[in-house]
Amino acid sequence: MRAESMLNTMWLNVDRTTPAATALSLQNFAHLTGTEQACNFAGAASSNNLVTAWVSDVTSGAGKLPGSTPAMQQILVDTTANNQVTITLCWQSSGDAAPRQYVLRSYVN
Repeated sequence: MRAESMLNTMWLNVDRTTPAATALSLQNFAHLTGTEQACNFAGAASSNNLVTAWVSDVTSGAGKLPGSTPAMQQILVDTTANNQVTITLCWQSSGDAAPRQYVLRSYVN
């Protein structure tokens, strides 16, 4: 549900005036695009208000994922691959030996 929520936000808010505008607009949703090690992502955090609100909701909102942190959530955008978007959610409850992961991959055009 959390990943679908972000994907829907992207679909509704991407600039579709031209292909170049769409690619640029999608890049603004990228979050922690660096390497990943055990659900701990590196890279720059998004400054997009929609993304920061989503990360906050996932990690500290009323329906937060247990044991999740902002560094455990990632949004990759590949505009060279037909605007492919990959949203990764990670969390780790007290009974989990390792983080759990959910990955949603879709295309935004």
